[in-house]
Amino acid sequence: MTETSTTESSIDDVLGVIYDVALDPMRYEELCVSWEAVLWPQIQQGANTSLESRVVSHFTRAEDVLDLIESHPSDAGLPEIAGFLEGVGSAAALVIDHDLLVAAINSAGVRLLSAEVGSKVSNLPILEDDVGSFLKHVQGMLKRSDGADSIIRVRRQKSEHLIVFHLRALRTQSGQRCVAAITSDLHWPQSFQATLRNAFSLSKAESDIVRMIVDCNSVNGIATQRGRSIGTVRNQIKSILAKTGSRSQIELVRLVMSVMEVATNNDEPHPGETRTMIASGSGLPPAQQCFVTGADGRKLEYLILGDREGAPVYYLQTELGLSRLPAFIEEDACRRGIRVISPIRAGFGQSDPVPKGGNFGEQVARDLLTIMDEEGISALPVITMAADNAFPARMHILRPGSVSAIIATSGCFPIINDEQAARQQRMHRLMHSTARYFPKLLPFVAKASFKAVRKMGKKWMVERLFANSPADLAVFENPDVQAAVLEGSNVALSDTHSSHEAFILQCLSYHGSDQLSLLPSVENQVPLHSLNGLKDPAMHADTLAENQRRYPWIQFHIYPDAGQWLLFQYPDDVFDLAERYVAR
Repeated sequence: MTETSTTESSIDDVLGVIYDVALDPMRYEELCVSWEAVLWPQIQQGANTSLESRVVSHFTRAEDVLDLIESHPSDAGLPEIAGFLEGVGSAAALVIDHDLLVAAINSAGVRLLSAEVGSKVSNLPILEDDVGSFLKHVQGMLKRSDGADSIIRVRRQKSEHLIVFHLRALRTQSGQRCVAAITSDLHWPQSFQATLRNAFSLSKAESDIVRMIVDCNSVNGIATQRGRSIGTVRNQIKSILAKTGSRSQIELVRLVMSVMEVATNNDEPHPGETRTMIASGSGLPPAQQCFVTGADGRKLEYLILGDREGAPVYYLQTELGLSRLPAFIEEDACRRGIRVISPIRAGFGQSDPVPKGGNFGEQVARDLLTIMDEEGISALPVITMAADNAFPARMHILRPGSVSAIIATSGCFPIINDEQAARQQRMHRLMHSTARYFPKLLPFVAKASFKAVRKMGKKWMVERLFANSPADLAVFENPDVQAAVLEGSNVALSDTHSSHEAFILQCLSYHGSDQLSLLPSVENQVPLHSLNGLKDPAMHADTLAENQRRYPWIQFHIYPDAGQWLLFQYPDDVFDLAERYVAR
């Protein structure tokens, strides 16, 4: 196989995984692996443009579709294996037990397979000639419990069109072996073909053909049913592929199934819904929730933690929206007489988003100054996490003297070459490298990650984000840290709210063309301390050493046993530094 054909094959694999992730968010890690298999060779060869020409148009079309779809509630979960079936959406799905009975089935399966819990699998609407081989295949899968996958095609009764069963061997929580099956049979929402027509400028005839392709009809079958010649149908399919940006009918089916899943299982909030910051029983001290309206008319939200009358300190909480600190840190702030102000940045929580076309980084800095004015503060130290040190630098540019010091915990500074980007661990590298090298693909990747977290839970994402960072996973085992992370991040993602649009803007801001000029603007004007752990998955030790040489005026504090959540591990060191610069 030639190098070109290998690249094309790899890109096709990535496209397939992208659509698979929408159907099964548990496969999000595969996106990281597959995308990197294409991304890094392209970067190393300097062939970003060729990759964009092959991929970007496809995903911008998919992104347009996601933006068109309205919010719909999810179907209720099913016992024990609900997590597997919930992500299936409109595809008929069921679980088969060792007695070859239906143990669980989603609503689409009930409608399309005429089955219910307790039904015999042999009674599914499968052509009699195919039932025996299907049952034998399932029995073989039942002997396995290792998550093995298999695919079998059978014919439906009466119409005899193909049904593709994607089978996965599972073991339930009670230890029972079973087989989960997702089929190619789809329940088409009443308005879905109109959605496809609007999204891809398809004619009614073309949208009808799309449905027939997804239903596994052959070209000959479509021609017969529609009373058209085979040549006419082939020309229509060629037009459909061009309009949807698909290279093959398989790719088209994946796209349609992904879009349909989002259309019928999208759980984004309706505009205007309110969010609850702190769930009862979280163990966190009560926080004062405040609002201010900026000069531009936008509403800004912020929290006051610690001593509400104490000396002010800003705490910025990264693109993850970690708006709360662990209880032991907030209680210590009270004892120190420190008022920790936790601003909820634009587009997170109840803070209004940045106006369309606005500079995200500059707007956040202006919002921070607005909150200071509301609180009657002329200057204060700013505690940041990861790359958030850029925001106080912008504050200083806008209003010199407003920042008395920057205390950068796990300080990340602009990536200046491909080697530094490659050193980041996978989950961190996926988002930031996409933003750096392929920004047009970031919206789809970010939405996929938010969807995965909503399906699988925040603990699931933390465990994967820090899979190769034992130091951070150990910190997360502390119940106080868990409560702060899980509850505080509700400003980014909760049952009723998702800040993925602001998250995207923030990631792009981190890699903006003006980032390299920000740090020099505070050199010898604003004290900057960077506390860094050598186990940080986003800041490799070699990159940290390079930053120490690049920025000799920054006061680095190195912690060999700490990761990215150094603030939660060494809070006394952080607040001891902050106290040097507070106004009493």
